[in-house]
Amino acid sequence: MTGAPLAAGADAVIPIEYVTAESAHVIIKDKPRAGAFVRPPGNDITAGQSLFQKGEFLTPADIGVLASVGLTEVTVVPRPRIALISTGSEIIGPGEKLEHGQIYDSNMPVLYSLLASDRYPVATQRRVSTNERGPLLKTLRECLGNHDLVISTGAVSMGDYDFIPQIVTALGGDTLFHRVAVKPGKPTLMAGFKDSWLISLPGNPVSSVVGYFLYVRRVVSLLTGVPREPQRAIATLAGELIVRGDRLNIVGARLESAAEGLVAHPAVRQESGRLSSARGINGLIFIEAGDRTLPAGSQVLVELTN
Repeated sequence: MTGAPLAAGADAVIPIEYVTAESAHVIIKDKPRAGAFVRPPGNDITAGQSLFQKGEFLTPADIGVLASVGLTEVTVVPRPRIALISTGSEIIGPGEKLEHGQIYDSNMPVLYSLLASDRYPVATQRRVSTNERGPLLKTLRECLGNHDLVISTGAVSMGDYDFIPQIVTALGGDTLFHRVAVKPGKPTLMAGFKDSWLISLPGNPVSSVVGYFLYVRRVVSLLTGVPREPQRAIATLAGELIVRGDRLNIVGARLESAAEGLVAHPAVRQESGRLSSARGINGLIFIEAGDRTLPAGSQVLVELTN
């Protein structure tokens, strides 16, 4: 039966359901061929075979493979511990009663889901629904002390309550950059600390989505020891695209393959605060700074996000 060792001298197995027992004899319905239903040593994995290469993610099936060769421990780079922080006195959690001047926090669910889709679990979620410096300082100190990467949204621009640049200095952080020539997402900040990193994205939801693909995804992949090269290509615009401003324009797009190559459908009415304009996108269009109108059929640089 299944799982039994091959009897000495035998070269084939006949499953029990293929024979009929009669008294002291069995009747074999078909003549077996040599090697039938035999699983020889090395049929799956051979001695000296390399099972995994540096940089591979271990999947559930991989854990089974390791167990099948008797391994109980392997050396890995653990997934980074990640914390998400939303800031602002105006934000409340979805499902709570919405009062005058309040908005539901969409940044945390979006970033949580984006990280999950890339197989990076979030360890901690914190919402700082106040414009006071003290609670934000306390939350950032705690999260930076217990996580490899902290991702925050809001409190990073030039307003009276945008305390994160000050807090980075107060906590002894080293600011790598703050304010980038990219639209959307100009206020973005990244800072390094002794044992952790901080990426502070603007509070506008589309800026957070773009910031995830431009910065967060790349940083997380570096922390896992598996640098992720962006997949870029040239695509043909399916419709007219108007861009304005003196920064690199990042426009969400729905990319699809066609007979003539990759086609980019720009997001409709994309604005930093209009999260619905990011629905259905699976890529980003990169347009250099300057006021211009690109007609349908123009060739553009795109980056795949899926």
